[in-house]
Amino acid sequence: MKAIQFMTDLFAETGVTPRRAVLMHVSDLFGQTQARSLLTAHQALTPPFAIVETIAYPVTTQDLSTEVAKAKAAKPDLLLPITRPRDAVLLVQELFKQRVEVHAVIGPGSPGLYEPEFVQQLGKLAEFTMDNVPWHNPRNPKTAAVTAAFEKRTGKTFDTNSGYAYEAILIVADALERARSTKPEALLEALRATKITDHIMVGGPIQFTEQGDNANASTALVQILGGRARVVKPTAFAEAAVTFPAPRLWERG
Repeated sequence: MKAIQFMTDLFAETGVTPRRAVLMHVSDLFGQTQARSLLTAHQALTPPFAIVETIAYPVTTQDLSTEVAKAKAAKPDLLLPITRPRDAVLLVQELFKQRVEVHAVIGPGSPGLYEPEFVQQLGKLAEFTMDNVPWHNPRNPKTAAVTAAFEKRTGKTFDTNSGYAYEAILIVADALERARSTKPEALLEALRATKITDHIMVGGPIQFTEQGDNANASTALVQILGGRARVVKPTAFAEAAVTFPAPRLWERG
C-alpha cells in the first residue's frame, strides 16, 4: 500500500502523471508474494496509472534482454521491479542497452535497488532509481550518530538490514530493563508492553499487536542521489527533494 501512496503523492507534487506501468518481478516465492501485494494495493487505491504488463523471470537469470524488450514494447511510463541485488544490476544495464524511456524505475518493495553494490557497479546509471523499503529516519538526531558509528566500525552503509538489527537490540534491551529478569514469562510480558517512541527507523512508536507484529512499522521511499540512498517520501522524514521524472539513462554523461 505504501508504495502506491508514495507514488500518488509524488505525482501530485511534481505535476507529472504516468498512465502506464510495467511490473517486473523475480519468480521465486518472495517475488510472487510482493507482486500479488502490489497488484492488490493497486486495485484498492486506484492510482492514475494502469499496470499494462506483468513480467516474471527466474531469480537465477543471467540475461534479461527478452524481458526488457517485452517491457519496452508495452511503452510504460513507469517500471516497477521486484528484484534481488544481482538481477537489479542486470535490469538497469539492459534498460540502458535497449534505451527504454520511462519517467522512473520505482521498486515497490524489495532488495537490490538501494544496495551499495548496485550503486558501485552501475555508477551514474543507478542515480534516480527509487525503492520503497524500511529505512532509518534521517531527521532523528540519533540517526546521524548511529550511522556514523556503524559505518566507521564496519565500513558498510547503514541500511534496511542494519537498521532493523539495531532496533531489535534496542527492543530486547528495553524489555530486559523493564522485566528486571531473564525468565521467559517476565520477558514476554515486557515485550508485550513495549512502547518505544524514540527510535531511528521511519514509523511510529514500536508497539506489538497480539500477533507480535509491530503495529506502527512503516517504509520510506528512497532515491539514489549523489551515489547514496536518500529518503524522499514521506515528507515528514524526507532529507532530499525527489528528482522526477528521471533523466534518460543514456543522457547521464
